[in-house]
Amino acid sequence: MPDQHQPAPQIQRHPIALWVFLLIIGITLGGTAYMMRRADARSQMVDVEGEEKTIPVEAFIVRNQNVPQIIEARGFLSGVDELLLHSEVDGRVVSHSVDDGAKVEAGDVLVEIDDTFYALAATQAKAELDRSIALMGEASAALEQSDAQLEAANARRSNAVDELARIERIRESGASPPIEYQRISTALDTAEADLRAAQASKVRFSNQLAVSKAAVAVAEAAHANAVARLERCVIRAPISARVNRFLVEPGELAMAAAPLVELVRLDQMKILVELSDADIGLVELLTKAEVSIDSAPDRVYEGRLHHVAPKVDPVSRKFQVELLVNNPDESLLSGMFGKVRLHCGELADAMTIPRSAVFKQYGADHCHVVTEEDGQLVSRLRRVEVESIRSHLDKLRVISGLTEGERVVLSRRRDVRDGALIAVGRLYDPAALARSEP
Repeated sequence: MPDQHQPAPQIQRHPIALWVFLLIIGITLGGTAYMMRRADARSQMVDVEGEEKTIPVEAFIVRNQNVPQIIEARGFLSGVDELLLHSEVDGRVVSHSVDDGAKVEAGDVLVEIDDTFYALAATQAKAELDRSIALMGEASAALEQSDAQLEAANARRSNAVDELARIERIRESGASPPIEYQRISTALDTAEADLRAAQASKVRFSNQLAVSKAAVAVAEAAHANAVARLERCVIRAPISARVNRFLVEPGELAMAAAPLVELVRLDQMKILVELSDADIGLVELLTKAEVSIDSAPDRVYEGRLHHVAPKVDPVSRKFQVELLVNNPDESLLSGMFGKVRLHCGELADAMTIPRSAVFKQYGADHCHVVTEEDGQLVSRLRRVEVESIRSHLDKLRVISGLTEGERVVLSRRRDVRDGALIAVGRLYDPAALARSEP
């Protein structure tokens, strides 16, 4: 028989079930509290007599206006001329004539390279040129002498021919002895031989003179090259600018084509901005360009259009536009970030409303229009068709749905719904604002 004093079995408790039970109770209580708060909020919309509460709003009067078309863009400023001067000769750097940041004029010395070997080469080339000129002078004198000899030989031959003709006439009459004829014939042969020798000498000395002239031309070119290399040991500023930095120090070896110094012209700057295909067409209407920088936001620099790229950039898919900016006090520095405002005429007679008045509902643009019904102001939901104005991101151009003079509610509120009673606390009239501007 079972033991009468055996203890009753204990009920096993499950902690997980207990926590789930408590969680369900918490969610139930929280949901109840939330629904009660929403009921209280809804009850506040109605006063003790059951009338709907009036909602204070701000409104904007729809007007037709001429809207300035302003394109805003950003880009980096750079000097209109930024040069990196390179060495044209090999050699050791002797000195810098100025320091980094110094202002230099065109022709000022910047860097000097050791010219010892180049000076010797120029001296040697000059000596070779002088020798070639001397040889050319000798060849020219010899040619002149050969010309004189040729002229004399021609004269002797001519005399011999005349004398032989005279002897032949006398010989026909029998009055000339044979020995005289023989002497004249020999003299003519000698004169003709001298003439041929003089002609050969002239050809030889003419060739020598031509060779000497060619040698002089080669020597002149070699001398000019040596002098040019000697002059290139001194690097001068090609423009008036500021020295950004030297890339070599005295004592270092500069190789040909190695960069030596960087120059930046600051009296005139350029800024490159990128415009979309929607904005690039407005550039033709450009009337004024303004450039400003973050370090001096109150100062506006006047810019002018310099270049519009005829082809879109393949990476950004935008068109590059370059502006020039006068900078006489050099307050703008290369590399600064600039803000550009391009004034491109006006959008004539455009109906605009603030962007804050439009919201999406049912997949379309809507706004609340202030209407008067039974002596009270009521908000009415209305569908509108609008488009963005690229030059004014805070405004929208009305295509349809509104007429001039109507009032729209600004900054949509959750408690403003179709048919809600409203009270316009502040009314913005763009026409009045335009008249108040200086």
